[in-house]
Amino acid sequence: MDYAHYIEEANIKYELTNKINNLLIKNVENQIYNNNSNSITDEVEEHIKNEIEAEITKDKDLGKIYEENKNPIEYWIKQNIKKIHKEAINKFILIPKIKIEREEGET
Repeated sequence: MDYAHYIEEANIKYELTNKINNLLIKNVENQIYNNNSNSITDEVEEHIKNEIEAEITKDKDLGKIYEENKNPIEYWIKQNIKKIHKEAINKFILIPKIKIEREEGET
């Protein structure tokens, strides 16, 4: 048996899950910050998933593993988007948008 092969494969899988997790956090937090919203839509979830997929497939080795395991990884991503979104909302204090233009007639 070639244990070095198994160790390298385990390291690549760890790298993939770690990269996906970091991208999940980054994309969800950006979504909250940029939209000043505490809700997440199906379209936003799909956008985040596509952003992660695009980033992962840039790396040849990680992209190969992603393609070989696409369905379970996509399911895991979608489940974790909701979880991370809920956790991230607790980190942000959403500030209401303030109108800065004066109403007509105001001085």
